[in-house]
Amino acid sequence: PIAEGVKMARPELPVFVTVLKRALPGPAEMTDEITRLTGSVADLLRRNRTCVHVAYAPAASGRLAFGGKLVTSPPL
Repeated sequence: PIAEGVKMARPELPVFVTVLKRALPGPAEMTDEITRLTGSVADLLRRNRTCVHVAYAPAASGRLAFGGKLVTSPPL
């Protein structure tokens, strides 16, 4: 496989994970979640942990709807 013009072995290919939550967690909770998520994704896809990149999307509350129902915080 080639990533950005550089030939790489599969375990070296980057993996990007986007997390969408009703509200963003605090720094300590986010750090713990990132550690667990990174390990799980790396193990599942057989990648090095250093190749797993986690991005948090802006909080979903008040800007996203599922099945026509606006996500609010706290939940209705």
